[in-house]
Amino acid sequence: MMMVSVVVSDTANECLEIHKPNHAELEALSPITPAAEIPKNIKCFAKCLLRDYIGKDNKLSLQQIGDKADLQERVILEHCLAQYDGMSTLAPCDYGYLILQCLTLKIEQKKSQLLQ
Repeated sequence: MMMVSVVVSDTANECLEIHKPNHAELEALSPITPAAEIPKNIKCFAKCLLRDYIGKDNKLSLQQIGDKADLQERVILEHCLAQYDGMSTLAPCDYGYLILQCLTLKIEQKKSQLLQ
C-alpha cells in the first residue's frame, strides 16, 4: 500500500520495529482488501505511522498535520475523516489503517482520472 507524504521516515522505522510487519506482507497489501482480512500487526503499524497526527480524541487531526500534506492530500483526508471519524465500533488499530487505505484509494483514483 502506498504511504503518503504525511508519514515521517523516523516514525516509520520505529513503527516497523514495534509492530514487525515483514516486507512481503507490506508488498502484498492491496488497498481494496477489507480491514477485517488484514493482520492486526499491519493495522497497528498503519495506526502507528499516524501517531504524530492523532489528536487527544484519538482521531486524525488536520491541524496537527499542518503543511506536511499538500492541498490534494488535505482534501482527500477531509473526505476520509468524514467517512471514519464517527465510527465508534472500530477496533483500536482499524481506524489508522482505514484512514491510510482511504487516502491511498482516493489518490489512486485521482491519478487514474488524470491519465484518462
